[in-house]
Amino acid sequence: MKLIQKLVKKKDTLKESFFKSVIYRIITILLGMLVIFIVTGNLFAAFSIGFAT
Repeated sequence: MKLIQKLVKKKDTLKESFFKSVIYRIITILLGMLVIFIVTGNLFAAFSIGFAT
C-alpha cells in the first residue's frame, strides 16, 4: 500500500515539474517575442523567432 502511495506521489511531482517547465518556457518565449517586437517593430519577425527558439 505504502509503495503505491509513494509511486503516485512521485508521479504527481513529475507532472507538476513538467507543467512548470512548459509554463516557464511559454512565458520566456512570449517575453522574447515581446522584446523582439518592441525592438524591430515587426510582429511577423517576433513570431517566427519566438517559435524557432
